[in-house]
Amino acid sequence: MPGGTTTDPSADVLIVDGLLWRGPITSRDALRRATADLRSLGTAIESYSVDFSFYPTIDGYQTWEALQPTLEPVYIRRVPLLDPWNTPFGAWSRFLDGYALVSYGSDGTPEHDYASWGMEEWSSLAPTQTVEPGRDIIFVNGQFVQWPLPM
Repeated sequence: MPGGTTTDPSADVLIVDGLLWRGPITSRDALRRATADLRSLGTAIESYSVDFSFYPTIDGYQTWEALQPTLEPVYIRRVPLLDPWNTPFGAWSRFLDGYALVSYGSDGTPEHDYASWGMEEWSSLAPTQTVEPGRDIIFVNGQFVQWPLPM
């Protein structure tokens, strides 16, 4: 059975280790879950930085899988690897510079070439709320800089 969630209301519900693994989910629920996952990983990264006085460093922009060995299970029980639309979350994190976390939204397509970005690009993003469900959801250094308006 494929993992993740679906917007198909006839889908079976499967709960594994207390987490919804497969079942129907609304667009509103998907957006809430994506923002909650971004916030949770941001909290884990911030907790790590409190303990060590620097952020975990990964090599460029990668999936959240790169952060698993550093953060699990001390700072977060389990790093969520896929957003509600079954697309890997993206992350950038560097020593003293900070970090950025991204969900590509419902369309699963990144809006920018994040692989070439550094802290200058992440910091230059103007805070933006959006009603477009396919827009990226971006969390930088403890704050959302692009997020969906409540539906």
